[in-house]
Amino acid sequence: ILNDKTDSQIMNRLIGDHGLKKGKIQATSLKHPELVQYQISDWDFLLLRAEANGLVVVNEDGQLSVVAPDATRPARHHVEAGLDELFDFEMRLDTSDQTSTVSAAAWDIRSQQLRGSANNRPVPLRQGQLKPGEITAMAGSSSQIELDGVAAPQPEELQPWVDGTLLRQRLGLLQGRLSLSGSAAYRLLDPLAVSGIGRCFNGTALITALRQRLTTRHGWITDVQLGLSPQSFASRPDIQPPPAGGLLAGIRGLHIGLASDFKKDPDGQFRLQVRLYGDKELTVWARLAAPDAGKDHGFVFWPEANDEVVVGFVNEDPRQAVVLGSLFSQKNRVPPDLAPTENNLVRGLVTKKNNRLLIIDDDKAELLLKTSAGKEIHLNENEDSLTIKDEHGNEIVLDKDGIKLKSGKDLTLEASGKVEIKGQSVDLK
Repeated sequence: ILNDKTDSQIMNRLIGDHGLKKGKIQATSLKHPELVQYQISDWDFLLLRAEANGLVVVNEDGQLSVVAPDATRPARHHVEAGLDELFDFEMRLDTSDQTSTVSAAAWDIRSQQLRGSANNRPVPLRQGQLKPGEITAMAGSSSQIELDGVAAPQPEELQPWVDGTLLRQRLGLLQGRLSLSGSAAYRLLDPLAVSGIGRCFNGTALITALRQRLTTRHGWITDVQLGLSPQSFASRPDIQPPPAGGLLAGIRGLHIGLASDFKKDPDGQFRLQVRLYGDKELTVWARLAAPDAGKDHGFVFWPEANDEVVVGFVNEDPRQAVVLGSLFSQKNRVPPDLAPTENNLVRGLVTKKNNRLLIIDDDKAELLLKTSAGKEIHLNENEDSLTIKDEHGNEIVLDKDGIKLKSGKDLTLEASGKVEIKGQSVDLK
């Protein structure tokens, strides 16, 4: 758990903790109140945080740097086919991941509003003949991509994220490899100008990988890679831990089930049986989630048999089912008193036996506690009254006029001591 750290501080720490030599670490300003590194290696976490800020990790000359690729710098190296030694080259143009713009949005818990990123910073294309506006038309793809940043705790994280995504797209448009005469002058992220290989590929691109090798035919050769994969590192499946810890095939997402008839939990864990999708062959034991649960206290409402429930699985382990809640439907209807309305003033609880607790949450509230037999306590601010009554015709009313007692039959007053009745007037009839 990393608290009150910027990403550049985190990246400095990750590199330093392993005794590696640090080069330039691009400074970032956003401070995270809390950032969690969950079941992921330090190296993968470093790459993820760099990517989230539109940066890349460069491993060169025994040191690690984290920097922003600069596609605007003038070319530092020039290669012209036919004049310079070019032993081999492979280039490809792929527009399938290209969009004209990238946007993102995240829910801001402070303002309770959806906040979006600003416009992308333009990324110039200096290789080939395509212009950004022509890319999507040529590919027949969407003109924009929307990133789901709903999980971003701070909307300020969105801008570097979308800028980095668009940059990867542009650097992924043209990718390839050149085999050149050996040289130690080439550096990672250096701009390299290529000419003589066709209008689609002529231009300036960034060096993104280098390989030095010796051959029997040509001696020292430097392989130069141009371009980057447009796919994000975060989308790679191999950086995530296996579902269920790799012990079983995992079960993802939420599932629908029907509560089974009561059966005592053989393990004494207060679980209930649930038939996933109503199939008896898919019956699992599930724990019941509750708003409050602890030793000898809690908020307890067990689902009735055949109630429709939502089931999740801890760590995607099919052995760790949890009932998260129940669902209404056309078959399992909402109690009429609690049906949704325009204002939704009525809140409450209705049990299977029609015992009910209702709250009318208006300017002048009402609270009604009523049993199925007819016993009732009614607090009514509209009438400024408190009424207690039962099915036998007995009633007590407390209001602005005083207290009224009504009995459907006899009225008995009994005290161990004396009884005093005082008033300006007392009428006995």
